[in-house]
Amino acid sequence: TVYDRKGEVVTSLDRQGISLDEKGVLTITEEAKGYGNSTTLAKDLTTAEEAYPILLSLADSCASRMRNDGQRATCVSVTIRDTAFRDRSHQQHLSHATDITSEIYEVACRLFDDLWDRKMPLRLLGVSLSQLTREDAAQLSLFPDPRLEREQELDRLIDGLRHRFGSDTIVRGSIMEQSRHVGKKHKAALDLENEEKKISDASLSTLKESQSTQ
Repeated sequence: TVYDRKGEVVTSLDRQGISLDEKGVLTITEEAKGYGNSTTLAKDLTTAEEAYPILLSLADSCASRMRNDGQRATCVSVTIRDTAFRDRSHQQHLSHATDITSEIYEVACRLFDDLWDRKMPLRLLGVSLSQLTREDAAQLSLFPDPRLEREQELDRLIDGLRHRFGSDTIVRGSIMEQSRHVGKKHKAALDLENEEKKISDASLSTLKESQSTQ
C-alpha cells in the first residue's frame, strides 16, 4: 500500500525498488536475479593458461556490475563450448555471499578445471553469478579475513576509478597481456585507446596515495 510521497510505507517500498516520482507516479524497478557474461573467442582456446585471464575478465565484469547494484552472490557458474558446439556448465554454491572479484575468479578457475578435459578446443567461455543477497557476510563474521578485506578495498578503488574515468580505465594486469584471446565483442569493451590511461594492479597503490593527497 502506498500512502503518500513522505510516508513510511513509501520509504520502505523504495528499498525494494518501488518509488514515487514528483507527480506521484509509481515506479517498480525489478532487481536482477543474476549477472552473467560470456565471450565467443576469436581464436580456438587450447590451453588453460589462455583461459584463466579471460575468466578473470568475465568474473571482473560480472562482479563489478553486481557491486554497483549493491548485491552479492552465493553461487558461481562457468560455461564452456567446444568446437563441436557442445555446451557444458558447472556451478558451485558458496558458504557465504561475496562480491569480491578475486574470490569469484578463484571459484571460476576451479570450475573450469573440473569442466574441461583439455582435449577439445574451446570456442566460448562464460561466467555467471546467481542466488543474490544484500547481506554483507564480512560484517556478520566474527573473524574477518584480512586478505579479503584488502581485496574489497582494491575492488572499491577500481570501481571508483572506472566510474570517474570510464569503464576501460583499468584492466587487470594479467588481462592486458592476453586480451587478444578474447572474442571481438568482449575485446571491444576491454581494449584501451592509445590516449586512455593504462593502469595495472601493480600501480594501484601509487594511484591511491596520490588520491589521498588531493
